[in-house]
Amino acid sequence: LLNEFDHITGKKRNLMDPKRYVKAFNRKIVPILLTIGSTVMGLIPFMAFGQNEPFWFAMAAGTSGGLFFSIVVILVYLPLFLLKRKQLV
Repeated sequence: LLNEFDHITGKKRNLMDPKRYVKAFNRKIVPILLTIGSTVMGLIPFMAFGQNEPFWFAMAAGTSGGLFFSIVVILVYLPLFLLKRKQLV
């Protein structure tokens, strides 16, 4: 997402236009959410039927939890971070 934002902004690093962030966000959020969703869906069988296999259950639960946390970071923390960055410039 930040890479797309930098690509849209170009060499004008000092310009922190919210419209550019929204454009980058709209361009990248669907592929990000599809990737996270498909990965979590693929790990559901390991969580549903993997209680006898401690490695696979723990891996699936940890990975799914981390991916859900990354959604929160992308949707909440990243905009706040860019807002703070705008205030510093």
